[in-house]
Amino acid sequence: MYLDDSIILERVMQKLKVLAHSPEHIQLPKAAPVSTDALRIENELALCFNRADINPEYMKTLIMAAAAERYAGLNDPTPTHKLELLRQKLELEPESEETLWEVFESAVAQVRIGKGGEISLHQKDQKECAL
Repeated sequence: MYLDDSIILERVMQKLKVLAHSPEHIQLPKAAPVSTDALRIENELALCFNRADINPEYMKTLIMAAAAERYAGLNDPTPTHKLELLRQKLELEPESEETLWEVFESAVAQVRIGKGGEISLHQKDQKECAL
C-alpha cells in the first residue's frame, strides 16, 4: 500500500495531537544501573577498610577509581528535563503545532507504518508513545 507523504504527515500530526492531550504517555528516560566495575571496585574498597594493614596509596587509587566509575555511569539529565518541560508545555497548550514538533524531535525515535497504513510513534526505548 502506497501512502503519500502528505497523508503520512497528517497521520503523524494526529498521533502527536492524541499524545498532546495525554502527555503522561511520554516516557522519561530511566536511570542506567550501576556498572559491574563500579560495584567490584566498591566491594574491594570495603574489604580494604576492614583490613588492618591498609596501604594508603592503594586506598586512594580505589577511591578515585570508584568515583570515576560512578561518575561515568551518571545519566545526562538534559533529555529528562527537556521532556518534563515539554510535558508542561503540552498541558498548557496542547494544540500548539510548534510544541508538537518539539515533542516529535525530542521524544519520537521512530514512526512505524503498519498494515493498512496504520501509523505508530515509538520512543527510543521502543515503547509506543501514542495511541
